[in-house]
Amino acid sequence: MSEKELEHCGCGHEGCEHEDCDCCGEAEVVELLDDAGRKMSFYHLGTIEYKDKFYAAFQAAEEVEGLDEDELVIFEVEDAGEEESSLLPIEDEALLDEVYEEFCRVMEEDDLAEEAMELGGQSISRTVFEGKSVENKSVEVAAIYGNLTVQVDLYHGARNCHVEQTVSLTAPEYNFAPLSGTMPVLLFTLSLDEITAEGEIPTFVWLARPDAWDWNRLPAGVYAMPNATREEVTQHENYNLMVAKTAAYIKELAEADPASRFNLYINDYNAYLYPQMLLAQNVQNYTVTLLSDGTASYNDFNGAFNVENPSAVYESMRFAAFREEVAGDERYPNDTYSIGTGELRAYCYVMAREYENIDWWLTRLNGTLQCGDEAFLAEAKTYIAEKNIGTMLASLDETEQAELKTLYHFGDEMFGAAELLNKKVMIFLGTHLTSQENFIEYAKYAMDYYGDDYVYYYKGHPATPTGLYPQIKKEIEALGIIDLESSIAAELILFFYPDVYLCGYPSSTYLSVTEEEMACGLFGVTEEGAAQYEYCELMEFYIAPIEAHGERYASLIADPSHRYFIAEFSADDTFDLYDATAGTAVRYRAEGDAFVPVK
Repeated sequence: MSEKELEHCGCGHEGCEHEDCDCCGEAEVVELLDDAGRKMSFYHLGTIEYKDKFYAAFQAAEEVEGLDEDELVIFEVEDAGEEESSLLPIEDEALLDEVYEEFCRVMEEDDLAEEAMELGGQSISRTVFEGKSVENKSVEVAAIYGNLTVQVDLYHGARNCHVEQTVSLTAPEYNFAPLSGTMPVLLFTLSLDEITAEGEIPTFVWLARPDAWDWNRLPAGVYAMPNATREEVTQHENYNLMVAKTAAYIKELAEADPASRFNLYINDYNAYLYPQMLLAQNVQNYTVTLLSDGTASYNDFNGAFNVENPSAVYESMRFAAFREEVAGDERYPNDTYSIGTGELRAYCYVMAREYENIDWWLTRLNGTLQCGDEAFLAEAKTYIAEKNIGTMLASLDETEQAELKTLYHFGDEMFGAAELLNKKVMIFLGTHLTSQENFIEYAKYAMDYYGDDYVYYYKGHPATPTGLYPQIKKEIEALGIIDLESSIAAELILFFYPDVYLCGYPSSTYLSVTEEEMACGLFGVTEEGAAQYEYCELMEFYIAPIEAHGERYASLIADPSHRYFIAEFSADDTFDLYDATAGTAVRYRAEGDAFVPVK
């Protein structure tokens, strides 16, 4: 027989007799015949392929004359894969050594795979190595970046030696993305190849709306925040905890190697995360990218600079002094400072203009930013990066589109019901459920108005997924409306399904429709009130409670106990009086102060 001494079998215990060992305890016991025809019981430890041949390794399961209990027996397998195979001895000692080394390598890989533990999105290994594999005095194990406690237990027979040492594992550059909202996550996701240098820069992420991503399908180089558990990363309402963990992890890595560069990607609505995670931690080498929250980004800029003298306002915004105030102060933001956390949203332009290492990304520049001083506005735009979502999506090839769908757990069967019935898709865009008023009434009106040509779907606000509100979900489904995954960005839906129709509460999503007629109805606003939205002219109708119009339509109220709504139409001066209690609508035309029914 071909024999090699089994110093360690991969379980870490010599001879495979340790009470906690599950390496050979579950191995198959087979009977082998020697040249004299005697039966002997062996553990079949495994079969490997090496240089186009197969080799099987065994260890004695009983006392065998001429064999030590810790010896490994290796044979070449002739006719591998057949019902009956022959075992041939290996006469070439050099080949025997090679096969033995290959078997040990395969055993180590199996152990690593089986004993890896998850921490966040990274593997922390508790690995057992066979003695010969460490003869070169080094082995590779999976680890996370930061300060690590390495424990090594060396066994030789009944003797063991315990060594423990703290080491720091660092990288020259890191990306951190503690992201909230929907638009910032989409902007970040569509830029991942560039941000990660195609997976080369370790990138740590958590999302305030964790359902947006499939955390089991992260792209190369992207990890869930390593110093948090998977439950913490994926749990809703965990924002403050994750902010604190991110700041602590950045501090740890910066202290381990002050030369490392930190690239921070945050929602511009939460601009205070920049001073909290970098300035307060005294990080010196960094970049910051402020990602547009959507409409709020434009509102904050316009609120600050759409004034008579925007230059004077800009000069009064002393951000440099604030930076010095916060630097190295780990109390921030839990104290009083010259600029409040909410105020910092208006400083995004100031930051991007004054500091080369700070960028501000907006999805649109024209028609969104407002300032009476045209020269000031023109100059401001030169300091802001325009990232058009449509253009970014259109640039994706088929493979990249498939990867995006996978990450966003985006199923191709999303509108299967409409496809099966050969009907059009109408999506009702919801808003934050804490302020989503009269949805059932609006939905009933729209469904009556558009009729049976459509299958109706509901896309909730990502911050308040309907899955967390079972009563509302039940009410929606009772109307025959299909609930879509709230976390999926509406812009993605429109990209992959450009022929869907939209109704719902005010949303910048309407700007992404491919055809004007696909923006249908606006909920909760009057036609006059809708004028504040740049997409208002796309809408077919606007519906709001009758009282939103003051006393104008009071004369039409036939039963004060009923609930009435007014649906105004953009095409003409007609409107519907919708009695939600009775479920009826009557068309009227205004003629002076009178209202005349229209057939």
